[in-house]
Amino acid sequence: MDPEELDIRIPYEHALYVERETELQAAREWLAGSKRVLTVTALPATGKTWFLNRVREEFNENGVVCLWIDIRDLSLPPNPPMTGLRRLNPERVNEWLRSFIAELQQTCGNIPTFDPAAETSVLIETIGNEIVYNCWPGKTICVFVDEGDLLLEADWRKFELAILDSFARQESLRFVIALRDKQLVRSIPLLFSETPLRLEILAKDIHGEAPQGRQQIEALTKASPGVAEKVERILARLTGYDLTHPGLNTFLCLLVEANPELDGPDVLRGSDYLEMALYSLNPLAPDSPQEMIALLVGIADFADEWVIEEVADWLGVSSTKAWQRAQPLIDNWLVVNITKNRYKIADGVREFVRAALDIRTRVALKTTEPIPEEHLIFTLSSAIGVEPGDIRRVPEVKPERWLVTLEMGAEAANLLMKMYREKDWQLSQLEIAVITLQPSELHYLMDRHFDRNELRVLVHSLRIDYDNLSGDTKLLKIIELIKYCERHGRVDDLLRVCQQHKPSVSWEI
Repeated sequence: MDPEELDIRIPYEHALYVERETELQAAREWLAGSKRVLTVTALPATGKTWFLNRVREEFNENGVVCLWIDIRDLSLPPNPPMTGLRRLNPERVNEWLRSFIAELQQTCGNIPTFDPAAETSVLIETIGNEIVYNCWPGKTICVFVDEGDLLLEADWRKFELAILDSFARQESLRFVIALRDKQLVRSIPLLFSETPLRLEILAKDIHGEAPQGRQQIEALTKASPGVAEKVERILARLTGYDLTHPGLNTFLCLLVEANPELDGPDVLRGSDYLEMALYSLNPLAPDSPQEMIALLVGIADFADEWVIEEVADWLGVSSTKAWQRAQPLIDNWLVVNITKNRYKIADGVREFVRAALDIRTRVALKTTEPIPEEHLIFTLSSAIGVEPGDIRRVPEVKPERWLVTLEMGAEAANLLMKMYREKDWQLSQLEIAVITLQPSELHYLMDRHFDRNELRVLVHSLRIDYDNLSGDTKLLKIIELIKYCERHGRVDDLLRVCQQHKPSVSWEI
């Protein structure tokens, strides 16, 4: 499945909504107060649109007249997609205004007819006057603006001048607006009348998991028990992911629903999870999103927080080059600013990335006699203290008699190897042939133990042209080398050469 085909932004359904009672209470208090604007901020795909829908739903039930503006109806995606942000489009604005007026006219005959020759701001000001004094006199009227965070800064200001300012001249109108962090409302009539509301990721309990995230997954899979079971099996493999990110929770449910075969022999690997998950949060803009993902994966393993100079030193490039690498991550809100020059991977995303990395260890076992797969997995899981579902069979590229390849967590693989080396009685019937490293772990080892010159010598010894490997940093060269070896069935050769060049390093787990 193409990563770009999975859209997690599904239409709002009350039955699927997991209540954010604290934030909803804050919205109630804002409505009861005198401030005119409630700005709702959060990272992409963490629930702003659904929260605005839930607030509108409750306000409607309490007699508030709610009008809805979706910025996507007034704008076009960027082309080329340099930052993932949109621009206002005059034709789309006119189409939206025509539709907006037609919808209002169904409930209020005083709304003026759409005039394509009229200034948008003039029409909006007239509409604002009519809805306050003639359509719903004495009523509380609230204008919801969704997806405001999708506009470029300059285009957000154009929207304010043409539409928000014109509505805001009616002092009784209230506004609920979805924005990104540090995006400002500069509308003159609304200055000093803003209440900010931040939607955080879902809170964890004492067990380290988000109860609301669990409720969300149960709601999304309630109608499909088969999907629910498969999602649970995937979550069992994503040890360490705490269900705190609403967008990633939705991604996992939709992923299984769209790919019924996921539970079969072609189960996705960690790298596939990552690429598809990150695409689903926000379409990745660069020409080579894999490079951006590789950097994100590296930073996730590097530190919880960092300054760009530390990343530059780790990559072996200048600070300017490191900024160029990191900027797409920041533009796509996968990396967020903490203080002046300190950054971190967005909460929830960081845990998901690290959990996905943990599922990439494969173990090849050659048994002394044929053993049924179910019995083999049960024996191993009992020996190392994990659930049978934490170990999966991987189809061998070149099937060999009594050779079985399994995929499990790194800690479980380490323990299994230790027990084998110590001749633990529970493994007496098994002969472990070799433990191979998946690329996510291998590229860290190679990056740590080979400098650029040593890497060039290693590549040459494999009879591969170093200059033909894409990437202009050592890390990207290593990633491309591993991909090349995977494509051509030469991972064993790569490990063997690494062992020859760096014999003091264990190239087995």
